[in-house]
Amino acid sequence: MDKADSAFSQVFVLKPEAYLWQAGIVKFYLDDIEGAGRIFSRAAETYESRFGSPASEERIWRDACELKYLETSSRNRRKDVKDEEDRLSAVIPPIKEMESSDDFLSLESRRIFRLVRDLFSSAVLGDKSSELLARAKLRSIAGSDKSPRMDPKKWTLHSWYFLGLYHDCIGDRDESKKCMKMALKLNPSSGKSDDIFHTLPLLHMTVRDWFDDDEFDSDIVFGKETDSEKDSSTPTPPSPTVPGMAYADPLIEKSIKEGVTKLKYRELKDALRLRGKITTGSKEDLQERLFFSLMDDAGFASGFAP
Repeated sequence: MDKADSAFSQVFVLKPEAYLWQAGIVKFYLDDIEGAGRIFSRAAETYESRFGSPASEERIWRDACELKYLETSSRNRRKDVKDEEDRLSAVIPPIKEMESSDDFLSLESRRIFRLVRDLFSSAVLGDKSSELLARAKLRSIAGSDKSPRMDPKKWTLHSWYFLGLYHDCIGDRDESKKCMKMALKLNPSSGKSDDIFHTLPLLHMTVRDWFDDDEFDSDIVFGKETDSEKDSSTPTPPSPTVPGMAYADPLIEKSIKEGVTKLKYRELKDALRLRGKITTGSKEDLQERLFFSLMDDAGFASGFAP
């Protein structure tokens, strides 16, 4: 890894405008978060100006660097950085936006990368409701963790990996490990592939030294489904607790519920304010209001989101 890092560094010294965003991944996993962030920011600007389409992967990784930088900083340092945006910009440079950036970013045709980009950018901006919604949608695409299944577009693999990266960057080590193990289980090449996305789950788990505990399940048969798996992977819809509430995807519902219950009172008020919702009431009232609002946005209209 040291030789690879040195080689990538030499490329950028000789050709500072070179497009080589994978060098940022090397630096990220070498814990050079600042160096990785600079590479991803520069690579995103180079790609978008050259090809005229969104550099979603570079944007995702750039935001991952900011989240990781803040998470690994000391508590006092983190407060200083958040209070001084100019200092953070100097550490992890923002990406210079092209004109009509909102319309420009919508050009991304790959649904999975739009969702992942939304997840990381919302986390960076502190938009808790958008962050929870994007995370819930990705968790739904990832599917059951009891009987994982590969799909031709590798959406499940990407979902589990990026969820694992997200949880790693916000300091949720246990959840990150679970997601990365699922990504590795879904990897058809066990990390030995020319496709970088097949390599990343193995790389992440190796760098974090997560092969020291429980073994992987050995009886998973990808693409097939036994009767017992059908029972465990297709839950029975719960009885509605609120009259008229539409039954929702249980993975989305569970993810949103768990996320909402972890928010602090001030975060709940801020999230509701951003959505134009009422911000008065007890913490339980705010949790319920935000939950129904997010479920409505996820496509499960309940009619109970004042």
